[in-house]
Amino acid sequence: MREIQVPKVIRALKVAEYAEEFGDFALMVWVNPPGELFAELLANLRKILTNLRDQVDGAQEENEQLDRRNAEILADLWSQGSDPETRASLEEVLGMRAKLADTDPRLWYWLRNRTIEMIVEHRTQEKKR
Repeated sequence: MREIQVPKVIRALKVAEYAEEFGDFALMVWVNPPGELFAELLANLRKILTNLRDQVDGAQEENEQLDRRNAEILADLWSQGSDPETRASLEEVLGMRAKLADTDPRLWYWLRNRTIEMIVEHRTQEKKR
């Protein structure tokens, strides 16, 4: 039997869904990453929230490390499009996060959460026949 080659499936995350003023700007999201990578992103988020909730000693340093790792994962998820102009390096993702923390903090969380939603939707949607 011939092996199935699964291509990377890339979908546009249209930022105008957040605010129409963004116009055509979109992040290209890899919606079928390896399960381990996606699970790591989710586990890191859960750990950060648990640390914040429980006020664990040393949690700030751990959360910063987990947050940086999540930025690396998001850079990977946002850098698989065919157009090099749509790819995001870790430095660009960290810069965007810092800028948004100052100008529109909700947008960062929306981009992260919408990326996760797109992956979940792709993994759980019924495929067309």
